[in-house]
Amino acid sequence: MLRKLYVCLLITGFFLTPNMAIAITLWDYTIPESYFREAYLTSAFNLSDGNQDQASYNGFMMGWYDTRYTSIPFEWAFRGDARIDLERGENKENRSDHGYEIFGATYCDKYLGDSKFLSFADLDAGFRREIGAGSSDEPYVKVGAGVGYGRLYNATVLAKAIRIVDDLILYGVISEKLSDYGYLELARIIDLEEEFQSGYSVTEYKKFWYEAMEDVFRNEGVLREDNNLGAMGIVRIEDILEQERFGFRAHGWKIKAGVSYVASNYEDGNDEDPAAFASFELGIPYSYLLQFNEKLTYTSVLGHDAVHRITNVMSVTYEISNRIDWQNTWTFNADMPTRSEKEDRIENKFTSTFYYYLVNRIWAQTTLTLSHIDDGIRDNNTDELETRIFLGLTYRLR
Repeated sequence: MLRKLYVCLLITGFFLTPNMAIAITLWDYTIPESYFREAYLTSAFNLSDGNQDQASYNGFMMGWYDTRYTSIPFEWAFRGDARIDLERGENKENRSDHGYEIFGATYCDKYLGDSKFLSFADLDAGFRREIGAGSSDEPYVKVGAGVGYGRLYNATVLAKAIRIVDDLILYGVISEKLSDYGYLELARIIDLEEEFQSGYSVTEYKKFWYEAMEDVFRNEGVLREDNNLGAMGIVRIEDILEQERFGFRAHGWKIKAGVSYVASNYEDGNDEDPAAFASFELGIPYSYLLQFNEKLTYTSVLGHDAVHRITNVMSVTYEISNRIDWQNTWTFNADMPTRSEKEDRIENKFTSTFYYYLVNRIWAQTTLTLSHIDDGIRDNNTDELETRIFLGLTYRLR
C-alpha cells in the first residue's frame, strides 16, 4: 500500500511539467519579512425521504484559518480548524445527533540575530464531541519547546506578482514582463497590505496600495495607456488578489528538536508522559506552477510504555490555470509500541483535490481520498482500502 501511494505521487511530479518560462523564479524571493493569511469555508448536506420511517440526513460544515508572519528575528504561525457534523438515521428510534471538533495550533520561532539558529515554543489545543457520544470530551492541550536550524522563505507574494504581470500583458495593460528587480519590488508592495491598512484606513488603503504598485510598472516603463494602469488594470489586480486562490509557495528547509508534554488528553483530561521529538520541513518550488512540501516528524513517548511515532506529510500542488489548482497529499502515520504484546499501527492516506474557481470567491471542489490502516487486527472494518469522493463548494473568506 505504501509503495502504491508513493508511486502515485512520483507520477504526479513527472506528469506535471511547467508550461511557463520566465527569468525570475520563486527561489529568488529571499525577503525574510512576509505575511500570509487565508481562510476558507466548505460544507455539504444530504437529505433522504420516502420508503423509510422518517426523513434522514447527514451533513457537515468546516472552516479553517491559516496565518503566518516571518521576519529576520522572529517567525509566528497559527492554524485553526473547526468542523460541525449533523446526522439522523431513517428509523424511528434514530434521533438527531451532532458532533464538533475545534483545533488550533500555533508556534513561535525566535532566531539568534540574523543567523539560522533558533529556539521555539509551540501550543496545540482542541475541543471535540464525537457523534454518538453522550457528552463532549475533555479539552486537549499540548505544549512543546526546543531548538532548531534553517529558514523557510514564503514566496507566495512573488507568485501573485508573476500572475498579475502575465494577466496584465494578456489584457494589454502593460507591454512586457518586468525585470527581476521589478518582480521583487512588486511582490514587496503586495506583501505590505497590512501596513497600508494601518497607515491609512481599511476603507481607503487600496487607493494608495494600488498607486504604489502602479509606480513599479511606471518605473519599469511597461505601462501602455497614458502611463497608468487604468480601470482595466486596477480591476484585474483586485480580482487576482481578492478573488483567486493561491496555494502556499515556499522554499528552504528547517530542522527542529525538542520535548513536548500533553497536559490534558481527550479521554479523561489527564496528562501524559513527556515525549522527545525531531522534525524536518522542506519546501521546493519546482516552477512557478509546481510546489512540493514535506514535513517529517519523529516522536518518542518517554516512560515505561514507550511508543515511537513517525508522521510524514508530503504534498504536490500544481496550478493548471488561474482558475484550476490540483493538490495531491500523502499522509503517513506509524505508531510502534516497544511492548511486544502491542501491535504496530500504520495508516496511509492519499488525497487528490481539484479546486475550480467559479465566481465571487466560490470554488468547486472535487476530492478523491484513499485510506488504509494496518493495525494487526482482523475484521475491524479497516482491512481493505477505503475510497471516498467528495463534491462540494468552498468559499474563500480571506
